[in-house]
Amino acid sequence: MKLKLLLVVMAACQAVQAQTSVAERKTPKPGVKEVQVPFGDLKPVATLKVGGTADWALVTDDAVWVASTKPYSVHRIDPATSRVVSKVSLSGEACSGLATGFDSLWVPLCGKKPSLVRVDADKNKIIRTPGFSRM
Repeated sequence: MKLKLLLVVMAACQAVQAQTSVAERKTPKPGVKEVQVPFGDLKPVATLKVGGTADWALVTDDAVWVASTKPYSVHRIDPATSRVVSKVSLSGEACSGLATGFDSLWVPLCGKKPSLVRVDADKNKIIRTPGFSRM
């Protein structure tokens, strides 16, 4: 029953959207800033080489963090200058994304012995590498 209700609601929403003209969708809404930019209008400000390959990335208020291989590390990029300001070496390959919390950058590492690395976001150095087990 819930699935049927969900399908009916989805169909109704699509019908309303289909009936809304492009001009109506582009009408400014009070208190809402227009932030959409056409993808083709985006141009790179800088291109940086970090390690052999760059993989996981995380944007914070004051940095862009990028994990890389060859060697395994995570790089802190200052978005104001588009420069790598710090590189933290890792004992394995970063996987499953990067996260922030408790004034730290959290980097999960894959491999034969998975672990979770805690990087002090102010000092740009590893402060803890506890092991963890898979569930």
